[in-house]
Amino acid sequence: RMLRVWRPNTLTRQQLEERRRYGKELLEAGHSTAEITQALGIPASTLRNWRQKLRLHGQDALRATVGGGRPARLNEAQRHHLRELLHQGATAHGYDDDTWTILRVREVIGQTFAVWYHRDHVGDLLKRMGFSYQKSETRALERDKKRIRTWMDTTLPGLGEKDRAGQDRGVRG
Repeated sequence: RMLRVWRPNTLTRQQLEERRRYGKELLEAGHSTAEITQALGIPASTLRNWRQKLRLHGQDALRATVGGGRPARLNEAQRHHLRELLHQGATAHGYDDDTWTILRVREVIGQTFAVWYHRDHVGDLLKRMGFSYQKSETRALERDKKRIRTWMDTTLPGLGEKDRAGQDRGVRG
């Protein structure tokens, strides 16, 4: 009989547990090591480790592990509220323009939730929340495209090589 193939690119902790439990089912059904490793996309050494853990610790050895690291300082509801605050725009929070900077977001988080992140971490938090870095437009609002085109057509061709490229390429005497 054909075995179900298990090969996503990345697996969550819950999916890893599900894969281990499926591997246990295949072991109990009498499938060979080669068949199981082929179906699950794992090396034989991993299957040997699973067998040993099952013998020593039983069914609990297959459970998903708990993520390490420090707990999140903002819970899901607070992150949702932060998203709403950011969508209101920076001017709604007393800033002169609607540009959100890392330091402004940090200040809003601190004042709203009494949680003060380091400025380097705020960008990571925003990225995990689905926001992306946006570089602001640096061109002047008064920019006149017609005048720029006229200058490029009339003045630019008359400039010497040194003026255009920043170095002297002319004939030396």
